[in-house]
Amino acid sequence: MAAPARERAEELRARSRRLVAHDTRRGGDAVAGAALAAWRCARRPGPPAPARVERDLAAARAEAAEVAGWVLFDAGHPGARLATREAHALAAEAGDSAMAAFALTNLALQELEAGRAGAARAAAAELLERPRLPGRTALLARVRLARALARGGSTGAALAALGRAEAALEDSRTARDPAWTWWVDEGEVLGHRGLVLLALGRPGAALEALLGAAETVAAQPAGARGALFHRVSAVGAAAAARAWPECAAALAGLPEAAAGVESARNRRRLRTALLRVERAPGAPAPLVELARHTARRLPRAARPAGPAQPPQSPRPDRAAQAAQAESPRR
Repeated sequence: MAAPARERAEELRARSRRLVAHDTRRGGDAVAGAALAAWRCARRPGPPAPARVERDLAAARAEAAEVAGWVLFDAGHPGARLATREAHALAAEAGDSAMAAFALTNLALQELEAGRAGAARAAAAELLERPRLPGRTALLARVRLARALARGGSTGAALAALGRAEAALEDSRTARDPAWTWWVDEGEVLGHRGLVLLALGRPGAALEALLGAAETVAAQPAGARGALFHRVSAVGAAAAARAWPECAAALAGLPEAAAGVESARNRRRLRTALLRVERAPGAPAPLVELARHTARRLPRAARPAGPAQPPQSPRPDRAAQAAQAESPRR
C-alpha cells in the first residue's frame, strides 16, 4: 500500500503549490473555497502504509492544513484557526519541525488579530522555548511576541523583544533557516515595529516605521499585498497622530495599492482605519469625506461556502516549501 500513499502525498503537495500560486496572485478570497476543499480532501482516511510513508503523508496533510489555515484567515473564514492548529499537530506527528514552527507563527498572528493577546503570547513563547531554533524563525516569533506584549500594555518587555528581533535581522541567513522564512526581512520587521509602537500609544513613531515598511515592501517582487497591509496600518497611525497631510496622502494611495488584492482581512483592517479617521478629533472635513468615500467603494466579498469544521478523519520537500514561501504572511 506504499505506492498509493506516496501518490496521494505528492497530489496533496501539488494542490498546495497551486493554491499558494493563486493566493499570491489574487488573495485569499479568490481561493478560499478551493483551499477548504483541499483541506477536506487531505483529511480523508486512506489505506494503511509503512510508517515512513505515513509520516510523509502526514507532512503533506500538514502542509495542506497550513495553506488552508492561511488562506481562510485572509478570507475571514472561521475555520482558519482549526486548520492552523491541525497543521501544527500533523507536522509534529510527521517530525517536520519547520512546518510545525510555521503553523505556530501563523497561529500567534491569528490570535493577535482576534484580540487574544494572551493566546498569541503563549504560542510565540512556546516556539521560543524550542532548542536550536533557526535564526529567522526565532526572529519572527519575537516580533509576534512583541506585538502580543504591546497589546497587553507591557511596554518594556515588548520593546525588548522587538529589539532582540531587530538585532537578529543583521545576522546572515544560514542553511538552517526554513525556506518559508525568505520574506522575514527588513520591511517585515519595520512593519512590526510600527504596529508595536501603535499598540503602545506612540502613533507618530509608528507612522514613520509603517510608511518606511510600505515603501520597502512595495519595491519587492510580489510585494503588493504586504505594501497594502502597511499602508492600511499607516492610515490608522496617521489618524491617531493627527498627522492630517500624511493621512490624506496614505488614503489617496490606497485604491492603487488595493487593486487586484482580494483579501477580506485587509478590507476589515481598512474599514477600522477609515472609521478611526472619521472619528478623529479635529480631522479636516475634506479628509473625513475622503475616508467615507473610500469606505463606500470597498467591496464586500461573500464568505466561502462550507462549515467552519470539515468532516473528521485522522515533510514537505524543499520544492514544496519553496513554493509555499512565495506568499508573504504578515
